[in-house]
Amino acid sequence: MTYKKIVAAAILTSTFGLAGCASDIAPENIATATEEEQLPINEETASTTEQVQESDISETFEEMLLAETPPSEVAAYLQQHLSDISPEDVSVMVQKFEQHQQTYLPRLEEKFHDSEIQIGIHEQFGFTLPTDEEFEEVENAEVAALLSEMKENGYKLEMAEGMYFPIIDYRFYNPFTENAAADTQAYIELMIAESDQVPAKDAALVISWESIVQRAVNQEEFLNGFPQSGFASEVADLYETYIMFLLYGLNNTPLFDYDSHTIDSEALAAFSSIVENVEDSETMKLLDQYLTIIEVNNNQLTDEVEQFRTDYMEALQEER
Repeated sequence: MTYKKIVAAAILTSTFGLAGCASDIAPENIATATEEEQLPINEETASTTEQVQESDISETFEEMLLAETPPSEVAAYLQQHLSDISPEDVSVMVQKFEQHQQTYLPRLEEKFHDSEIQIGIHEQFGFTLPTDEEFEEVENAEVAALLSEMKENGYKLEMAEGMYFPIIDYRFYNPFTENAAADTQAYIELMIAESDQVPAKDAALVISWESIVQRAVNQEEFLNGFPQSGFASEVADLYETYIMFLLYGLNNTPLFDYDSHTIDSEALAAFSSIVENVEDSETMKLLDQYLTIIEVNNNQLTDEVEQFRTDYMEALQEER
């Protein structure tokens, strides 16, 4: 508002000044003087206006985050102004919005802890995740309102150990990424895979061994392509988790059987096929070395195999 008043005052002063001096300026020079003097002013004003506008957008965005504004409102504001800010600033705002969603999530989770809500969801959907169409058919008004609030704020329903809870839905970010920098677009693609199908539930892997390896490869590509990205730390954490999946499995889906100590046959077949067909990468080199040691040890979890995977995880963590 202050900037507009200054510009308006400058225009009025200029207008009256010209009117008072009109008799001293030859008519043929008036148009020339106006054109030559106003053009630089207009260009400078346009540039300044853009800078002020982008600064105002960023300031309002930060104020909304500090005020703990619901993510739905913050997202609407961000989407409204995407074309007014640079891709770099869009990326910064997307990262801050993700942090805002993570901070806001416990508030939403608390509502799902209500036993009546859990009973209502189970009565409606049983032990399966609902489709988008089924969301529209919820009969319990309280449950319907909570699910609507969840979806509007960029979360989706997930279930583990018989309990329903919300997680961030990264497809909610798609409208933002079109105007964002390349690293942000790549990061959201990685996270969409995570929220579309979480890798583990109830201490068990729920995606294939092939998917475990492919996601790890994709994460490695991100870290190599965008080492200075503001999202690099999050992806590095994710990559470390997937390497652990690859080397160990999980408690309820171990890579090696607890009794026989033999490698899981599906994992062995998947790993062998991937090493032969997937392009070279550090993840593939690791997998190739791991398979070689496992083969030398007759597909058994021996001290040598255990030492290899322990050493690798320690080295990976030291690189961080």
